[in-house]
Amino acid sequence: MTLSTAASTFELCREAAEDRLNAYQYSMQRQNEDRINLMASSIERRKSIERERIVKAIETLSASSDSKKHRMIPANKARLEKLNNSFDKKIAEVNLKSKIEPRTLFVSSGVIKVS
Repeated sequence: MTLSTAASTFELCREAAEDRLNAYQYSMQRQNEDRINLMASSIERRKSIERERIVKAIETLSASSDSKKHRMIPANKARLEKLNNSFDKKIAEVNLKSKIEPRTLFVSSGVIKVS
């Protein structure tokens, strides 16, 4: 094998390895984005269910003629505010995880001529 053939073969191997690494990184990024989107939508659904339950309780208390039940309305509104804040915080934490950066590591390579 001549030196130029070895060098061109080495370069082809290096390019193939680099292409495979880039494809792998792209695949991992897509999987991470899918996972993050799934987690965020799950949190949103849970928030919606909890919010609907509290709003329904507030409406029931508002419709009641009992003054003791009317005193529970501010507490339920505070629960609703706390719920919104906690779920928004969870969604923000999940979105922070969506930004991943691949690390570039240097690898030495070469061809040794043995005669």
